Amino acid sequence: TAPYLINAYVRTQSIFRKANIDPASLDLSVLDVKEEAERALLLQLVRYAAAVESVAASLEPHRLCGYLYDVASAFHPFFEKCPVIKGDVAPEVRASRLVLCELTARVLRQGLGLLGIQTVQQM
Repeated sequence: TAPYLINAYVRTQSIFRKANIDPASLDLSVLDVKEEAERALLLQLVRYAAAVESVAASLEPHRLCGYLYDVASAFHPFFEKCPVIKGDVAPEVRASRLVLCELTARVLRQGLGLLGIQTVQQM
């Protein structure tokens, strides 16, 4: 559902607010996936271009909805199992997880935008 997808996006924005970080300033090259939840999320994110191409070719926007649901479904366990700003997370792990959050936010924002759904910063 749209609220579920937007909730995942809002969570990414909450992480950036709490960390006092501008996502545009992140170095995307620091991505280093070690945990299974990180890997599962990244595997969903790399499917974005193929998902959009499939939707464009088939003219079936519900496929994009399904893909975005898969992204959100991978993000929520990542959020629960892989602390980004809480606890004693090593700086390099924190940086990598912030990149995963930013990539998730980009995919959700762009995908929802293609569906005509605006994102919000807070719920």
